[in-house]
Amino acid sequence: MHKEHAAQVVAVLRAAESRQHVETDTGKVLEDIALILLTITSRYAEGLTAELLGPDRLEGVTPATNFGWARMLLFGAVAIAAGAGCELAGVPAGVATPLVGAVLLLGGRALLGYRLGAVETLDLFRGAK
Repeated sequence: MHKEHAAQVVAVLRAAESRQHVETDTGKVLEDIALILLTITSRYAEGLTAELLGPDRLEGVTPATNFGWARMLLFGAVAIAAGAGCELAGVPAGVATPLVGAVLLLGGRALLGYRLGAVETLDLFRGAK
């Protein structure tokens, strides 16, 4: 029941967010989003985690689908393919290691949604802390 409710809340938030790009009165859309978030935070603070939004707000809402498992599966396949491809192509280990690392880093950003800027990405390669 909690997962179903959470998926419906996510769907409501996604629908409200997508209205920004369609409707001309973005101020009204942002106000609606703020009210939704205020309701969610208020109910969460009250401990009503199974009722973050009321039934009237969730009526007719199709729960959001979580494709995280599919992204992780695809990311694992990309990782295996990168390593196997380097091995089959006879790429030397000294070159294959950073190459596979780059593929995993960029694949992780694309598939898993990590938002790293250019500087943060370079820092990962340099090992900066």
